[in-house]
Amino acid sequence: MCPTALIGFGFRHPMDQPLLTTQVLLPPNPSCMLILAHGSATALTSPHLECLSQSLFDQGVATLRFNFRYRDRGAAFPRNVGESTSDYLDALTLGLDTLPDLDIWLSGHSYGGRIASHLLADLDSRQPSSLVDARVQGVIAYSLPIHPAGKPSLNRWDHLRQLKRPLLFFSGERDVMAKAALAERLCETFSTCQWRAIPGADHGFKQTQRTRSRRESVYDRVARETLDFISKT
Repeated sequence: MCPTALIGFGFRHPMDQPLLTTQVLLPPNPSCMLILAHGSATALTSPHLECLSQSLFDQGVATLRFNFRYRDRGAAFPRNVGESTSDYLDALTLGLDTLPDLDIWLSGHSYGGRIASHLLADLDSRQPSSLVDARVQGVIAYSLPIHPAGKPSLNRWDHLRQLKRPLLFFSGERDVMAKAALAERLCETFSTCQWRAIPGADHGFKQTQRTRSRRESVYDRVARETLDFISKT
């Protein structure tokens, strides 16, 4: 578990669909905001996502976490990518309205990062919108599920051909859904993609004892590298 964030508050977004449940962590003078989506079987309150948000907060990066609506309905898993992408667009709209002066990065852990890439592909494939195109900078995905466990392929990533903005993804060296060879091939196939490997980590960022750093947690490392990438983009 990580310490509770210093600043946190919730929103419920009124729409024709059921309300979208979100939480924002807002550091002093944030450099940007990540819209941070959860994995398929978790939620915005998962310890993993809270730790990641806290470490980003410590780096001066604001986060808006949200629940896909299927989780608030009590379903364990999503119905389809299109429904989740629509939910993500609602979260993005809320983020744009909440902090109108910040650049936005689409982000998420596992399934959430995959959906972020679908939304960016949708945005990049249609006529520019001055509001969205000026502020959405790209995607930063954590534990991107490149392939189902035990079924290595790149079959689910054809939509990345639409990307015009960058996609950075992190994956652990022991992640069963991100074989290193396929992570490298993904970046070779789609020039907008970059990959950062996390030594000894699995899909949930748990590292082997040998690969853990005594100087910083895995979350602090990832948050630091996230900010470094944002600063250079």
